[in-house]
Amino acid sequence: MRKPNQNDSGREPKILVNRWGTGALWLVVASGEHDLSTAPRLESALARIREHGTEAILDFSDATFVDSAIVLAIMRHARTPGESTVLVAAPGTAPRRTFDLVHLDSTVPVCDSRDEALRRLGR
Repeated sequence: MRKPNQNDSGREPKILVNRWGTGALWLVVASGEHDLSTAPRLESALARIREHGTEAILDFSDATFVDSAIVLAIMRHARTPGESTVLVAAPGTAPRRTFDLVHLDSTVPVCDSRDEALRRLGR
């Protein structure tokens, strides 16, 4: 039997948050399936970043699914005054298709890789 918050592979979705290098750059890495059940964890992570940093890379390269609750959390964070947020989602993945479908790039830059995201942030 599948546990709550497990995807079809049996792995729980993860959201890892780390300060990257020195300064105010944060890296949020999401893997697995993310939906209404994991949105509060993402929102909590983004709230911590708002308290301590001004730049964030949200990396969904290892995510297999995102829904509108995740998109809304990203949009709320990206609209925070003084925050610089860049989203990473590999082309052709389900999360990238969702981000493209809702034109999330009109709110937050969507990049193909972390390297591209770092360049976008001027690093």
